[in-house]
Amino acid sequence: MPGMSGGGAEKLLIDTLRRFDHDRYDVTLLLEYYGGELLHDVPGQVQVRYCFRRNGTARQRLHRLLMRLHLWWPYVMRCRSRWIRRRAGGPYDAIVSFMEGAPVQLHAMLFDRAAKHLSWVHIDLLRKHWSKQYFASDADEACAYSHMDRVVFVSGTAEQTFRQLFPQVDVPMSVLNNLVDCVEINRLAASGRPGKTRFTICMAGRLNPQKRYDRALEVAALLKQDGRDFVLRILGDGSEEQRLRALAQQLGVTDCIEFMGFVRPPYPYMADADIFLNTSEAEGYPLTLCEALCLGLPVVATDISGARDILGDSEFGIVVPEDVPAIADALRQLMDHAEMRTHYAAQARRRSEMFAVKPFMETLYSWLS
Repeated sequence: MPGMSGGGAEKLLIDTLRRFDHDRYDVTLLLEYYGGELLHDVPGQVQVRYCFRRNGTARQRLHRLLMRLHLWWPYVMRCRSRWIRRRAGGPYDAIVSFMEGAPVQLHAMLFDRAAKHLSWVHIDLLRKHWSKQYFASDADEACAYSHMDRVVFVSGTAEQTFRQLFPQVDVPMSVLNNLVDCVEINRLAASGRPGKTRFTICMAGRLNPQKRYDRALEVAALLKQDGRDFVLRILGDGSEEQRLRALAQQLGVTDCIEFMGFVRPPYPYMADADIFLNTSEAEGYPLTLCEALCLGLPVVATDISGARDILGDSEFGIVVPEDVPAIADALRQLMDHAEMRTHYAAQARRRSEMFAVKPFMETLYSWLS
């Protein structure tokens, strides 16, 4: 993994590592950078190794520069590869790159260190091909995936778009929906409610460009123009936080926006909400949507990869176009009609029955064996 920040892929990895049969498997976690909010949640049975210690902006910039030079300058490529191979250790029976981008680049340097290779894809890469920065060309990225024994996708849409982007990759591909432990989520949600005084809309996840929190702030401005009394509670931190705070001030909605930062666990705050909102422009299988369903929350989500896999055709939550007025209209309907919120809350609980831990782990074991 790149590191252990508080993103969905990182949370999924922590849940997976916690449920591993550590009597059967000796697991090592290799991080590009040592750090992140979830680093201390890695189970004690897992050995953690790292390539670089994230230590200051200057050093991060140097590492990123070396990563770019790695792609075009053979000498830097050899030196960087030698360093990463040394830090990775091994040999291993299997290597898993658990997300796109840097993990796949690191994985490509270690193909001779294991007999079996798996790679996870968590996003619609055709729509948001953010991982291309780690490779000299799309062909180089496709070549890395072509060495895998299996590529695993968190949704059917993510697989379909991957095949369109990389038609030359001819390896086994499988869909395995995210591991979601509803029992544990509800247990943690019951550990304490923060309390609220106004109608509450909740969002959760990293504050990065693909999540499009700016849309949510624009929606809040429209709802405020209606004279509605509400609060939009945002759980998470990230690179966009300062820009979003400035945008909230510019739109005049600072009185109805709560930037909560990284919250652990987030579930008491989520469970305290009346509606859960997702305004992303690209996802794979949005973990926070799954968690919201486990908590019985009415959901409004933009029509992106994974959303329809989870919510159907607005059967289990309201799926809307990536359009600020459309998002605002869906929220107005739920805010104005308590019976609609009750209906979607019941549908959320019903849909959450699809999530199961045991089949996920058994499938993973079968691929590793």
